[in-house]
Amino acid sequence: FRAIGNFFSGIGRNIIYFIASIRKTAINHKILFLTMLGAGQIVALAYALAVRKDYYETSIVLRSRYLNHQTLENSIDKLDLMCTEEERTVLAKALNIDANLAKKILAFEVEAFVSQDEEIERALLKEQLNNLLEDKKEAGARLAEKLEYQNASLYEVIIRVTEPEIIQYLDTAFVNYMKQNDYVKRRMTALRNSLLSRKAKLIEVSKKVDSIKTIVFENFGKLYDYNKGSNNVILSEKAVVGPIDVVHEELRLNDLILDIDRELYIEPDFVVVDGFTAFRKPANLGLPIVMIIAAFVSILLSYLTVAFIKFNNYLDKVPV
Repeated sequence: FRAIGNFFSGIGRNIIYFIASIRKTAINHKILFLTMLGAGQIVALAYALAVRKDYYETSIVLRSRYLNHQTLENSIDKLDLMCTEEERTVLAKALNIDANLAKKILAFEVEAFVSQDEEIERALLKEQLNNLLEDKKEAGARLAEKLEYQNASLYEVIIRVTEPEIIQYLDTAFVNYMKQNDYVKRRMTALRNSLLSRKAKLIEVSKKVDSIKTIVFENFGKLYDYNKGSNNVILSEKAVVGPIDVVHEELRLNDLILDIDRELYIEPDFVVVDGFTAFRKPANLGLPIVMIIAAFVSILLSYLTVAFIKFNNYLDKVPV
């Protein structure tokens, strides 16, 4: 126990000596430290006021059964590459927006958007894969990551701009750009044509049911007139379609037609869950944070400078 106590006591003393050495170095070279700190603050202030440009960040959340992470990432990478062009003419043409508007777009990013419940499920999945593949944990992690991207249904696209006012014009432009993707466009067109064809058939069947309803009501009206004043009930072995059955079928067909109209309007296979929102607060670091980072960097550079000077003095004393 005494050896263990001495071991931890030695560690504690070494930590104290290290802190004292750092403090002594700063005091002995305070002019250097103050100079570096002042220079760092001046550089940080000049950068924040003259060089740095504020940018604003917002995002849009999409749901699509046609898109996977790789397909969407390729499309967004193309847009991001277009942002590197100085005139932004290609970006303006792709999004069908004004060139001056395109010049104010800085970058695009995309990442899979997951809810808290999905994050918990995926964490459990990764843990189970790691347990199954104890000898190959790295392979299990890669497999879990691949499954995460392949099974994602929600995607968050992030956009950075120089002026928040232009964000309101980008919502429709971006969605239209994604819908013009050949892979998505073909499938949405095929689905739309299929829904329209089905709707036309349902309307045709609905008209026939309406005609049958008219005939059934007329026949039941005649049957009522024929049996008026009689307490007898006539039973038949033949199947007879009643007016209630016809009305139910008519309502069912009408519900199916309404469902198709809803799908055609909403387009559930490509939905904007949450559109772009303009934020007035810049997304980049504020001046106080820049100054604090500059102070830490200045102090670190000061210690490195002192270490270099001491090492250089030591080399001078080494006999050659």
